[in-house]
Amino acid sequence: MTEKNDPVRFDGDLDEEDGLSFGFLDVPEEQPEEGEQTRKEPPKGRAAKKKKEKSAPTEDPEDPYEGRLDDLDAAGDAFSDDLDDIGNLDDGEDRKYLAELRRSREGNLRQERRAKRQMERRREVLQARIILTAVIAGCAVLAAGLILLLRSRIRPLAGNAKESAAAAESTQSASNVIGGAAIGTPEYESTAGGTESAEAGSTMPTEAMIDVARTAKNYSADVATFWPYDWFYEDNNTKLIPCDAAAAAEAASASSSSSEEASTASSQSEADAVSAEASASESAESTSTSTGTDPYIIGDGDHTFTSQYGILVNADTGEIVAEKSPKKRIVPASMTKVMTLLVAVEQMTDPTSQMQEMVTLTQADEEYAYVNGSSAVCWMPGDTASVEDLMYGTILPSGADAAVALAEYTAGTQDEFVKLMNQKAQELGLQDTHFVNCVGCYDEDHYSTVYDIAVIMKAAMENDICRQVLSTHTWTTSPTSQHPEGITVSNWFLRRIEDSDNHGTVLCAKTGYVEQSGFCAVSYQISNDGSHYILCSADTYSSWQAIYDHTAMYQEYTN
Repeated sequence: MTEKNDPVRFDGDLDEEDGLSFGFLDVPEEQPEEGEQTRKEPPKGRAAKKKKEKSAPTEDPEDPYEGRLDDLDAAGDAFSDDLDDIGNLDDGEDRKYLAELRRSREGNLRQERRAKRQMERRREVLQARIILTAVIAGCAVLAAGLILLLRSRIRPLAGNAKESAAAAESTQSASNVIGGAAIGTPEYESTAGGTESAEAGSTMPTEAMIDVARTAKNYSADVATFWPYDWFYEDNNTKLIPCDAAAAAEAASASSSSSEEASTASSQSEADAVSAEASASESAESTSTSTGTDPYIIGDGDHTFTSQYGILVNADTGEIVAEKSPKKRIVPASMTKVMTLLVAVEQMTDPTSQMQEMVTLTQADEEYAYVNGSSAVCWMPGDTASVEDLMYGTILPSGADAAVALAEYTAGTQDEFVKLMNQKAQELGLQDTHFVNCVGCYDEDHYSTVYDIAVIMKAAMENDICRQVLSTHTWTTSPTSQHPEGITVSNWFLRRIEDSDNHGTVLCAKTGYVEQSGFCAVSYQISNDGSHYILCSADTYSSWQAIYDHTAMYQEYTN
């Protein structure tokens, strides 16, 4: 009989190896064919042991099945022992292992659920932030739109009232003088060599007086026909520039929605129809030269004048051809630099040699442009440039670094140079102009008018060096260590407007922009009939729109 510690494993097939034999189930073994030797493997292991036991003589040879039944009982006992071993796997160390495994799996599940909840919370927070950002951006755009809408509605009403008062005043003044009335109280030279004040009610200078004044000015051939006085006058032919406020606001809205410029990131709405109709009726009564059926259209195309301020002057006669709020104070922005150039040139005792002197750019010069967000030539501290480079750098790219360096070269400091600028303004009789810096950066005390800027531009055109600088399209500075080929700068207004039909040639120009001024420009044109005109506009919504305004004005009012 089999020991309990070495149970017989039941392999599921009752055969002789399990100690069982049933005669009635015996199947005769296959006999080898004739001539084939039979090779029988010797029994191994338990089979050999069982064979040995079976081969041993039994106590009762008369009962051949008694030993086999005992073997069957032993096999059943071994099978029961195996089942007991399987059932004992949960005891002791095995039970502890299974418990630890279960706890580990439960911990992993809890961590996965916690990570999932955290991810969902993060997703919700991100979605909330996106929605909040969109709401804030929408509110900002809405607020900007409302501000621009209010501005577009209020400004035309104030501007129209101002224009109506100016038109009434100019009409009254024109009826009281012979040949026209001068703006302000300028003085002109008489034939006797003294001065007389051209106040309302006095006569205009005669041709003889004008010739004497021209001779005293010692004009060059390019400007020999210029009006020799530093003031302009209105007469019965002076037109009010038509301006459709609603159309201008609509165009500005379309422009800002199609392209985001640094200065006009928000769109503006169309102006109130009532104010537009009021503006239309006043402008229509004041102008008789508008083309087409729309009284607001000027020029050869379908352009409307969008600048809030403007003046066109015949530089040969001093007559104001057309105007819109010419004496209202504006922020002149970089049109200031026309005066900067004029003062610097006039302070030179020997311009030919002084323009070739070299100046070292300082850290403060470059930082001034950076801190104030101004344009710059972009020299490096320690670079050297000629005074001539500083002049072109002041005008063509509107470089603040060049303007400050030019001012310091001329007067030692910018503050001292600004004093010279204000003195020159007084010499020109400019009652509504005051400068705080030589660049045009915004300041409450830095102001002018389009009328005064036209006077400054005319004085600059009378100076050959200023006229040369202001008429140059591109310029390359002296070489520097960082720029061995020099820095090339451009007057973009001239390069953009030269392909337009301006009824002549726009020879000189200077632009300007700060947020408080809008886009503005002053230009000088020689018309096809040889006449000379100066045009200044201020406060429109893009640099290109300033160019369109100038082109349309020259087309409308010059030959």
